[in-house]
Amino acid sequence: MTTSVTRPAPTSAALAPLMERTITRLTEVAGPNAVFGAPITQGDTTIIPCCRVSVGLGFGGGGGTAPARAEDADGGASAEQASTSTGEGVGGGGGSQGRPVAAIILTPGGVQIRPIVDVTRVAFAGMATAVALALLIGRALRD
Repeated sequence: MTTSVTRPAPTSAALAPLMERTITRLTEVAGPNAVFGAPITQGDTTIIPCCRVSVGLGFGGGGGTAPARAEDADGGASAEQASTSTGEGVGGGGGSQGRPVAAIILTPGGVQIRPIVDVTRVAFAGMATAVALALLIGRALRD
């Protein structure tokens, strides 16, 4: 005897609470406490670290039915049970990244903002520019 359990395909109404909770949590995580670090004080000087936070998120789901294949109907199941097959799927993914971008320095003499230079990013930008120029010069010489 063959039995089957059929569940309804996920709908946007079923996924909405999960998406809402996830987005709310990401908003909390990417708030001011993630961007500005705890102030560090030494003497009359206070330093506040600053970073850039990036968050990405995606959800998806679907379901459907299709006529059963002929070879599936020969497996001893009744014609009613083998008339359709169903499928469903739900997935999601996300990621986040944070990197320091500046430090705010508070002193009795004033406020300074010191950017933090990402040397790796600058090097990659220089290499990409050099490759682009080499390609353009090579193309101009061929013509």
